[in-house]
Amino acid sequence: TFSAIKTESIYSISGKFSGSIVINTGDNYKFELELSGFSLVTDSTNPITVLSGDEVTIQAKKDTKNYIYDNRSAISDNDTTSRSGAIHSDVDMEISGKGELWVVSKNNNGIHSKKDLQVKNLKLGVSCADNALKGNDSVSFENARATIIATAGDGIKTTRTDISDKGNQRGAITFDGGYYNVYSAAEGVDASYDVVVNASTTLSIFTDKYSNHSVQLSGSDKSAKGIKSCNEIVINAGDIRIKSSDNAIHANNTATLENNQTPLGNLTVNGGNLTVFTHGVGLRADNDLSVKGGNINIIYSFLGLDGKNIGISGGTLGVISAYDGISAESLSFDGGKTFVLSTVSGNSAIRSEEKYTYTSGCVVAVMQEGTAADAAKNCKNFASVGSLATLSLAQGECLSCTVGDQTLTFNMSKDMSCAVVMLGSNSASATKGENSKGLACGEFIWE
Repeated sequence: TFSAIKTESIYSISGKFSGSIVINTGDNYKFELELSGFSLVTDSTNPITVLSGDEVTIQAKKDTKNYIYDNRSAISDNDTTSRSGAIHSDVDMEISGKGELWVVSKNNNGIHSKKDLQVKNLKLGVSCADNALKGNDSVSFENARATIIATAGDGIKTTRTDISDKGNQRGAITFDGGYYNVYSAAEGVDASYDVVVNASTTLSIFTDKYSNHSVQLSGSDKSAKGIKSCNEIVINAGDIRIKSSDNAIHANNTATLENNQTPLGNLTVNGGNLTVFTHGVGLRADNDLSVKGGNINIIYSFLGLDGKNIGISGGTLGVISAYDGISAESLSFDGGKTFVLSTVSGNSAIRSEEKYTYTSGCVVAVMQEGTAADAAKNCKNFASVGSLATLSLAQGECLSCTVGDQTLTFNMSKDMSCAVVMLGSNSASATKGENSKGLACGEFIWE
């Protein structure tokens, strides 16, 4: 137990220890616990508990490997005395360093702060049964390398949505550089407020049956989304790969926020590279879904893009969906390059409750020939900017579309009698083309 600390302190520990560590230094001094080749095992109480402290840091020293093992039985949700995190903090906590830290919790949570949780620089591994990384107020990542495994819970999670005494909004999950692999039975990233992904971030998420390390969920009330936010999701840059049984990225507006605001339910992609495979919706926003830049490739989905209001104004977007490709109440195209394929008969590559608007950009929408093409043509100025072609293509044959000075080549992923709606020129054309680029089935390229 570290207590009665009267100055800012750094303690360094190494070796093997069977037991637990308690940090209770009061609220006036910074405290750092440096792990320098340290291994801790416990069977009875959580390994590390932080009860008090100002800016408490647990740091893995450079060139050292450190291990925390929590072998306790599962703690009941009704147990108000035991702490379920292998590393638990009642105050703000930072996990950092240039070494390695591995946390294994057989039956409970991994790392849990009841306040803010920051992960910086170090190589971190967390494997647990329930939530792997949880900060009630926030979770932020900066230039770390982390493998996060939740065999029966969420990967990364926040819970609060009120305003702190210092005027800060709680509930955000933020990525600022680094490499992260998340394997979860439930949500990969589950934010009670916002999710923000910035430059130099590589984030890979596998949920439910696509997580090799997790149990497969069952029941209609189970949720296993890749990234979920109860307010807003903003992707500014980075490389994101998601394979999920539920919606890949979902910004919803149905939660009741503690700050007394109405949740936004907005999803904005400003840049970055997104690759998505999902049995749910690829990108979903309960309110506004904006694609302003970046490269988005939804290689399989039940429904590609779904939002109340969808605006595509930049970037390159590729969508393959079983049912509707893009579905919205209101929809606008004002830039970028968009390719959408809907593979199931009777569904449309583009569907909008209102007549959608087109201002600029290149759009190619492919679906089964029939009445579904009428929905895709439901554009206010289709006669002056659009074109429709029909042709039959076999799996492995290439569709070649020329729209203005842009050419799309797509290697068909199944046999289809296609209706092809093109926006950007009323003289656009669609033909069978050669696979001169060596595209695999389901791949496309703009030139």
